Amino acid sequence: MPVKTRIEPARQRSTPSTYRPCRNQMGAWLSLLLALGSAPPALAGQALSPDLGRLEDGFSLIYRTVSPSVVEVLSETLPGDSTAQGTHGSAAPGTNRGSGFVFASSPAGDDRQFILTSHHVIDQARRVTVRLADGREFNANITGSDAKTDVAIIDIVAPGLKPLPLGDSDAVQIGHWVLAVGNPFGLRQSLSVGVVSGTGRTNIGINNYEDYIQTDAAVSPGNSGGPLVNLRGETVGMISAVLTDNGGPAGAGFAIPINLVRPVADQLVAQGRVDRAYLGVFLQSLTGPLARAFGVDDTSGALITEVAPGSPADVAGLRVGDLIVRYRGKPVRDAGSFINDLSLTVPESEVAIDIVRNARPETLTVTVAARRAHEPIAAISSPTPAVRLLGMTVSPVTQTLATQFGVSSRRAEAGDSLIITAVEPGSAAARSGLEPGSIILQI
Repeated sequence: MPVKTRIEPARQRSTPSTYRPCRNQMGAWLSLLLALGSAPPALAGQALSPDLGRLEDGFSLIYRTVSPSVVEVLSETLPGDSTAQGTHGSAAPGTNRGSGFVFASSPAGDDRQFILTSHHVIDQARRVTVRLADGREFNANITGSDAKTDVAIIDIVAPGLKPLPLGDSDAVQIGHWVLAVGNPFGLRQSLSVGVVSGTGRTNIGINNYEDYIQTDAAVSPGNSGGPLVNLRGETVGMISAVLTDNGGPAGAGFAIPINLVRPVADQLVAQGRVDRAYLGVFLQSLTGPLARAFGVDDTSGALITEVAPGSPADVAGLRVGDLIVRYRGKPVRDAGSFINDLSLTVPESEVAIDIVRNARPETLTVTVAARRAHEPIAAISSPTPAVRLLGMTVSPVTQTLATQFGVSSRRAEAGDSLIITAVEPGSAAARSGLEPGSIILQI
């Protein structure tokens, strides 16, 4: 029988935990390193080789340096509040447990500390408590929260805390060592070690803006909001979710890259909300056949499938069928990466967009607008009929779905469009490159 998997937030609800035996992954890695090294495997009672000793001491040093700035976050939700679910699933009334870390200190010198955590940990909370590594507890204020990236900032007044240094998540590569510090299952100040298993994970279906770092470092409920750090002790990501296998860990944790987290957190600290840029295009990633049809060598880039009339894209001259290959001088990997880069652009900025049109390169200059001025207003509608076909779920476009997937509201008003709301992994639809949020234009 096929094994069912699902993505779940790495937060913990206040329910009893079941402890299960698991493989000692670190022991396996050390054995492998010993087998590959020049020195023979250490026997019982003998010292480790110098290289392994330095690795072991290095992990301990990173933990001792990072852990004082890592906190436990407890949020109390209202009984019967079915909306307190973040973006990942229904929540039971009670207390959600997660993690967080000190992001910045107030420049006013008033001992106010801004703490990064996950939106789904504190969403709809009536009270948030922060527990420090030294056992002190503080009532926290929600500075600001962004559901679309699953990033939140809370603040407390506590002396003696230091923000964690932030690294460059763009420099993270598959195979790099990473460490996760957090509070899985309420086990405070826990450390897990692994490697980066993947980067640029988009279209997973957790949040609106996705560019996840995947890691095999153990991530469990309660780790949400905790830091993922490199061997320099720099934070390169914030733990957000875990892939589960019938409810148990499946060896795949997901962290939001710090280069995506940082500008969102900066805006939340400064103004309590996030202002995003609006371009007015709808996109899809390239497949092999599409790349050949457009005369490009690979599948990098984002293909424009629709341009909103009167939008900044329309004013600048972007057209359906243009292939966006660079944005502000940075290569565009796919539609998801372009959307992420656009979301981090300051509204009213003038940006350069490199495209391929009719197999010829062009550069256009666009002044992006503020997204909140263009977001459609959701309308109350009756349940939408949905049909499953070839491993995908297809529904007529409604105002609610238009808002959820960022689709033009005029498609909902016209009532003659279909949208893909879900794609089953491994299905014919998934293998063909179809993604949730795509509009079916022709069959």
